[in-house]
Amino acid sequence: MEQRSEFNSNRRIKVLDELIQLLIQHYVCAHKAKKIVNHLTTYRDTDHYQQLTTANQFCTQLTHDLQEWSQDLHLKVFYSSKNDGDKKRRIQETNYGFYEVKLLAGNIGYMDIRSFSDPEHAGDLACSAMHFLTHTEALIIDLRHHTGGHPAMVQLLCSYFFPSFPILHLNDQYFRSQKQVESYWTLPYVPGKRYLKKPVYVLISKETFSGAEEFAYNLKHLNRATLVGETTKGGAHPCKIHKLSDSFNVLIPHGESINPITKTNWEGTGVTPHIKTPSERAFDTAYQLAVKHLQQHLEHFSNHLQTELKQISLGKSSL
Repeated sequence: MEQRSEFNSNRRIKVLDELIQLLIQHYVCAHKAKKIVNHLTTYRDTDHYQQLTTANQFCTQLTHDLQEWSQDLHLKVFYSSKNDGDKKRRIQETNYGFYEVKLLAGNIGYMDIRSFSDPEHAGDLACSAMHFLTHTEALIIDLRHHTGGHPAMVQLLCSYFFPSFPILHLNDQYFRSQKQVESYWTLPYVPGKRYLKKPVYVLISKETFSGAEEFAYNLKHLNRATLVGETTKGGAHPCKIHKLSDSFNVLIPHGESINPITKTNWEGTGVTPHIKTPSERAFDTAYQLAVKHLQQHLEHFSNHLQTELKQISLGKSSL
């Protein structure tokens, strides 16, 4: 009972006090941070948190409150006693987010990605996946179960769909606490061939979040992909994990994404698809579009061949 009492008082209050200071210093929106801190200060010594007897209960309630007050789905508190080695092993076990890469009938490529890992660790894997898909006639990228990840992986993969020159402006991230802007452009060099002048379909759902939304948003507004599925979850703020006391952690949005074309982002609104369809039908819809494109391409090629053959035949008859 003493350990439970200790959690209910000293540990909880210490975590809340640390959280308040971090939000004031780092949260992307200063006026929202003030609002959240006012709520936390009000609830700090009340039964609202006193009744929670486990770390997980505390995290669940606190995350619910933070997201309700901020309307920011990135802002969350979690408990983890695992070390960095455990985290790295879990990422490796998920193949750094690359769930499936394969060829479909009709020479159409398919790539299912569930998260974006740092290219420092997963760059070779991403490049290998793109190399495998190089000679397909169309590509379906499935982000329906994608929860986000590293912006540099977004940059790397986006770069494969545009020429090396001129480089294109993908996104800016403004960080309030540092008063700095970090810009992302397509890369002038990527290993292997780029995937150019061929149709790309991106599958999205109401669960598609964060970095996956940026990838879809970038390709949409650069007119490089057709988005198929549902409006996404709506999280555009870059985040950083801050450690709190006793293995508690908080993910704090500390930056704002600014698309160079729209001058805004998808925070709270999500990314809207070109073709709206329930998530479970998105693949079939995109595949049908890809096959239709392939058929039209083959029909055009066939007509061109027929014209050439006719010209050859006429040429021979005149000799």
